[in-house]
Amino acid sequence: MKLNFAVSKLMALAAFVIAFVGAPVEALRGPNPLVAKVRHSIGSKGHRGPQRIDTTSWLRGPARQVTYIEGIPIPAGAADPYVSEAQGSFTGTVGSTDLAAGDMVYFDGTDWEKADATLHTTFAEAMSIYAFTSGEPGIFCTKGVITDIDAPYTQGAAQYLSETAGAITATIPVSTSAAAAGVLFQVVGFALSTSLVRVEIAIPHYEGHWFEVAAKDTTAEPGLGVITDGWAGPGIDAAAEVVYIMGRLPDNFVELELARMITNNSAASAVDYDFTIAAGYDSASNAQDTGTAITADTAMVTPADNLLIGFNLTSMFDSGLVGPGRNFSVKVDPDGVGGGEQQILGLALGVLVV
Repeated sequence: MKLNFAVSKLMALAAFVIAFVGAPVEALRGPNPLVAKVRHSIGSKGHRGPQRIDTTSWLRGPARQVTYIEGIPIPAGAADPYVSEAQGSFTGTVGSTDLAAGDMVYFDGTDWEKADATLHTTFAEAMSIYAFTSGEPGIFCTKGVITDIDAPYTQGAAQYLSETAGAITATIPVSTSAAAAGVLFQVVGFALSTSLVRVEIAIPHYEGHWFEVAAKDTTAEPGLGVITDGWAGPGIDAAAEVVYIMGRLPDNFVELELARMITNNSAASAVDYDFTIAAGYDSASNAQDTGTAITADTAMVTPADNLLIGFNLTSMFDSGLVGPGRNFSVKVDPDGVGGGEQQILGLALGVLVV
């Protein structure tokens, strides 16, 4: 009997819910002038009752037309090129020049300017998502897809930061002219098709480079070198013996972190060196820049026998000397070698590249 009573209550509740849900919307919320009721008769079968025509689409606004380019939805009226799938987005103040969507930008310490490959200090750090006016807040990202309906890209081609401010190019920005030397090679994207470029702007990362002593100097013993405790290199035991270390900065170089000469010391007495440098870009003078000479440089630690010691040469590679693809030659001229031989092993450079 209790079971029958419970079943009856459940059936009554179900009937109420059905009646409630099936009730006309007007009965629940009152008359709606936006719902038109149309009555019509169908032959002798009489009147069908009220029919409702939903006119509430005004709440959603007018439908926006969307064009798809290789699967990327481009809203009507969107700028060309158009940036989608933005990642790593942030805001900042636009610099002295208006920006278009897809422009490469860098931070100059105050605001965001157009990046370009003519200087390693103006490398691309982000991309503008939309068009912005100079001096206004902007929105930028480090990853995204550029869509250009004009299909200007070569599918499968790497995209480099261009020497034209803000732009990208499939051509490595290099010239045989000395005036244009030192341009930065920064890959910022890859052409997925003739219309789409996937942009991924990497943050600068550290690389260590090692340059050995040039064995081409045969004026004295340094050209032949010696072996000391398993370490090979020129052994300097007189002030007249000099060595040279030659190298080239990476083509994607943006900053020098350290420069250090390493020696294998075989004497406990103090030693010091004079360092000079000559540098030049391809097709430029072989003495285009001579950096900052270092005189009577002493070791970073107290010399001791059988000790690997370093000499800090960072100041010699000053801001005017360093640059992408710059060739250099360091002359190591001992002032005092103390007792025994000073074995020169090479030059360590720590750099940031993009």
